[in-house]
Amino acid sequence: MKGNTKRKKINEIKTVNASVRLKPTVYEYVMRAEGKSFNEKFNNFAEFCMTREALLRNLEESYQERLKQLQCQVDQLDERIEKSKSLKKHLTMAYEDMQELYKPVNKRY
Repeated sequence: MKGNTKRKKINEIKTVNASVRLKPTVYEYVMRAEGKSFNEKFNNFAEFCMTREALLRNLEESYQERLKQLQCQVDQLDERIEKSKSLKKHLTMAYEDMQELYKPVNKRY
């Protein structure tokens, strides 16, 4: 969290007075945030999470769109494979028919 000084600050008047109970690990994590007091650190941490949440939501939407595109490509390739299999089957049958037609005739005299 530290070092990210370019994030947009949310300018709101702090009107909510709340008391919280935290696990020591959560408290230590919040205390690593920028700020002088616990309240300032907690607010900065929450704002950081809010901006990251929006970023992750946009990223997820992009990934979902890319996944749809890739699935479409896979479907097209599957269709090509099926057509190739069908073409191979028909060519094999035609080849076998040609072999049968031009099979040398064993004549006995």
